[in-house]
Amino acid sequence: MNTRLSRVVRTCPVRASHSYKTGSTWRARFLAHMAALCAGLLVVSAQAAFQAVDTFDNLNLGTINGQSGWSLSGTSGDVVLDPAGGSNKALEVSTESGTLEKAMTIPLNTTRMLFMRLRFEEHGSYSFGASFASNPAEFVDFSAELGMAAATTGDPNNDFRVANGSTTGIYDVLSTLVPGTWYNVWVLINNTTESYEVWLNSVPAGDAQAGDQQDNDQNETSFGFRTAAGTDLKTFFMKTGGGSSPTNGRFYLDDIYLEDSGETNLSNPMNAPPTGPVTLSGTVETATATPLCGMVLASGQYTFSCNPNGPFVLSDLPRENDGTVKRQVYVDGFFPEIDVLLDSIEETVVMTRAGTCPDYNTPYDVNVFPGSAGQRIDISGTVLLQDTQTPVCAMVLANGQSTFSCDGSGTYALNIPLDQNGQFKLQAYADGFAPNIQVFDEFSPDNDVRMARASECQ
Repeated sequence: MNTRLSRVVRTCPVRASHSYKTGSTWRARFLAHMAALCAGLLVVSAQAAFQAVDTFDNLNLGTINGQSGWSLSGTSGDVVLDPAGGSNKALEVSTESGTLEKAMTIPLNTTRMLFMRLRFEEHGSYSFGASFASNPAEFVDFSAELGMAAATTGDPNNDFRVANGSTTGIYDVLSTLVPGTWYNVWVLINNTTESYEVWLNSVPAGDAQAGDQQDNDQNETSFGFRTAAGTDLKTFFMKTGGGSSPTNGRFYLDDIYLEDSGETNLSNPMNAPPTGPVTLSGTVETATATPLCGMVLASGQYTFSCNPNGPFVLSDLPRENDGTVKRQVYVDGFFPEIDVLLDSIEETVVMTRAGTCPDYNTPYDVNVFPGSAGQRIDISGTVLLQDTQTPVCAMVLANGQSTFSCDGSGTYALNIPLDQNGQFKLQAYADGFAPNIQVFDEFSPDNDVRMARASECQ
């Protein structure tokens, strides 16, 4: 069961998601320029990754026969709760001389990494791996074969072994396993050379390290297929033996994954970030439940909680590289509310008023110049911490235009239209800082913005 959920903050966190009428409101103008600012930056690339063969989490407890494409013969195979406890589900198999199988393809002349988790309770005879047969039934139907043998005089230990080559009954012992322990197993199956390599560790959700690669007593790390059929591998196959196996010779498999590329992927898919789009919705409110008009940004998209005030929805958001989504909410007169979210959620975002904060900026006596309304001017400056020269990464807005002071220098530059009074409102928002809002006219185009920390506000 993949239990870890996690997501990336993009350098440019917004892109247009709806249309607007030219000149309708400052918000509409803001949308246009944010779209231009971010155009071309939000390319989400598909990456090679593990794909689930089965995690058993969505299956019903009880026999696995007929569920999720599994078939069994002459043995018991049941979906059970994890013997380690909790609500995780796993596949329990008893060593009763039978087979289990599910379709899984590794084409000829390709290489794929197979991952699974393994646990046994008592020494028994079983094998698992990949088969060239569509309906495998015998041990000779294995290509890559891993497993354990029944406790006999010749094999008294809890030996984990692999078949190496086509000689019947010839196995290489790789490691000694401990009952009641979940192991991570990686099998790099090369269907060109018809060989495979194995990595093993018992680190919960841990990736494979160089020292986890298994070798035999000849220090070999590559093992030949038991049967080299020269064709596609078609099946994930398990075969259990009877004989001297104990009655309680149970073993468990869980979280079977197959890499979808030829990469030697030694990561643990249990640590893989979640995939799929995310939808964020809810309302923006004060602590007393008064709805607010604000800007909501997440994963390259944005909207406004206006008309009516409060509600917002952002749909089909791409996740960041680590699987998360970073939601940012900005409202005039309130501290920014920035949250890293794990999945789709509908909730109320409660904004905190900025209160009274120290002002580190030099006062400016703004004047009214109606004759300059609509005229465009260039403005620039630096966003700084208090009265120091330490740059601050902030979102900077002015009369519907926007940019970020996040290049390490704290600088910003915009070309903006003046409002009906020949003025512009310069706004800066940064996580952990009080919002900074000042008004200037055309004769003050260059302005440093000095930010007070949120902790300084009363």
